Amino acid sequence: MDFTLTDDQRELRDLAARILSDAVTDESLKQFAAGTASYDAGLWTTLADAGLLGLAISADAGGLGLGMVELGLLLEEQGRTLAPIPLTATIALGAVAIDRHGSAAQKETWLPKVIAGQSIITAAIEEVGGIDAMLPTTRAQSDGNGWRLSGAKVAVPYGAQAAAILVTAMTVNGPALFLVDPAGPGVRVDPQQSTSGEPQALVTFDGATLTGDALIGSVEDGAAIVSDLVGRGRLRSRSGRSVSRLRRCDERRNIRATGSSSARRSVRFRVSSNARRMPLSMWRRCVQRRCSLRGNSMRGSCRLPMSRPPNTGRRWAVIVSSIQPSTCTAGWVPT
Repeated sequence: MDFTLTDDQRELRDLAARILSDAVTDESLKQFAAGTASYDAGLWTTLADAGLLGLAISADAGGLGLGMVELGLLLEEQGRTLAPIPLTATIALGAVAIDRHGSAAQKETWLPKVIAGQSIITAAIEEVGGIDAMLPTTRAQSDGNGWRLSGAKVAVPYGAQAAAILVTAMTVNGPALFLVDPAGPGVRVDPQQSTSGEPQALVTFDGATLTGDALIGSVEDGAAIVSDLVGRGRLRSRSGRSVSRLRRCDERRNIRATGSSSARRSVRFRVSSNARRMPLSMWRRCVQRRCSLRGNSMRGSCRLPMSRPPNTGRRWAVIVSSIQPSTCTAGWVPT
């Protein structure tokens, strides 16, 4: 099987890389972390203007009609730059689900807003103690021509910022997916802190009333629709921002192990010139991962160089030495 990217895919990846690299720098990330914004609204608008927010949305709905491979390339560039934007929540989870399974009215209402960067939507899948996402404890009971939701969802990405939330819930016919207004009656949204830095929320439904058109697809197709969403959600949890950063680092070989000495418990890393553009937190994690893969413990205190290689046009390497199982030091040396 040939996994080589097409010319169009490479051009799309390069476009995303240029936009994100120009907008996201060490200084901009520091300023963002020091502020109160939940995401970079300016960058979100720039991606919308470039048409990238609609790349996985069908052409009939106003998108580019591309696939998950192209979306994956965009997400990888986000991970490489640590761009603080709700790409996975809004596009991979929310917009794709509405585009694939939503009604004409749902598509007309939400997809143009997503493509234009005007609205954030997300999906609420996780529950406290939830073992099988296909068996949600959140309940949806038929209420006349509508529905009534009861239960709670945790770790909802960008839940407090979303204009709409896709919620998995159990009906008498099995799981189904509902489009919920977070400001609607019986819905409470409480922000949560996450270790990844991504804004998340606890969303509680206390007899929340929904109209009949809040259902995504049909009850009979609910299990297949939820399974499709849960599958993308699992990919998200396995390839979160930190994992994407490490994977991208390995693929680009910005940091590559070139040798080790078991006696000194040290690893030498050759660092390409691309590493000078990498956020410091990113290459530090790459070094930590490489040491872990080569059997050198990086747990505990890890004093890695706090600056990039000197920009002298020479090739540089970083020597990481585990002096003790819980301590390691590192420094730049010319090669």
